[in-house]
Amino acid sequence: MCINLIVTPDDKTMAWIQWARIGADPVGQTNTDWSMAFVDRKWDKHWSTRLAQGPNWFGIETMQGSSARLALERAEVLEGGARNGMPNGLYFLGPWDRGVWITRNPGDNPWEPQATVGVINGQFRNTEKDDNKEISLDLKWKQSWGMFGFSWMNGRWVNDIGLPTAPASSRRDAALGCVRYDRKGSRWDLQGEYVDGKLLGSDIEGWYTQLEYDPTAKGAAYVKYEKYDPAVGVPGNTYDCWHVGYAHRMDANNELTLQFDQGTKGCDLVHPDRTAVGFQWQFGF
Repeated sequence: MCINLIVTPDDKTMAWIQWARIGADPVGQTNTDWSMAFVDRKWDKHWSTRLAQGPNWFGIETMQGSSARLALERAEVLEGGARNGMPNGLYFLGPWDRGVWITRNPGDNPWEPQATVGVINGQFRNTEKDDNKEISLDLKWKQSWGMFGFSWMNGRWVNDIGLPTAPASSRRDAALGCVRYDRKGSRWDLQGEYVDGKLLGSDIEGWYTQLEYDPTAKGAAYVKYEKYDPAVGVPGNTYDCWHVGYAHRMDANNELTLQFDQGTKGCDLVHPDRTAVGFQWQFGF
């Protein structure tokens, strides 16, 4: 559940505040807090800036909200977290951060990317804990058949939440490649992302691919497979899972999603198998 307040004083400026229920974090806490509080400013047809606490542009799923994403949750390598013994992903405290992002939007040339550079604190929704800043770069090329892109981040994360077994300070670096096929007129869509990086003192690697089929204008069936190794080189630590679901938009304000999950959590020796059924009703007005 979330509450949004959006203010547009003119056609070039937007202020967005979101109060939301934040899911369980790595130490098992669930909070209701400010998830976003930022200002977007469009200077001209090419340049824009975002300032304060806002969502990131990293790849596809990280920047997507639940209304745009078919699967109920982001891939574990991207978000992850302690829920049900899941391994932590790059955005284990949520897809938000504090800082400034500068975006250059492309012109008419299809081979010119949308480019976003960010200078952020790397502590998600918390205040800065050291003098290090995280740098991010996101490049996305829109094509007639869909899009492809590359994202990169480099920084450090200070363990300010008392996360067990995590270093007091550790690298948080990653490179991502993504692609999405959604040609106009086709009922079949395909999306995938691959990530390689460092997190919480370990090398990480993960990917997913998602196949979508739209039988009607209001329905979308999907199959998603993901694989994530949160500690490359440690035997038997890999997480993998199949997600099968169907989303149906009843009208402009209501959408229902039903999803079945079947996977294996190598990182959880007590409950290594994951079987779950999820249902979501999205309502907006």
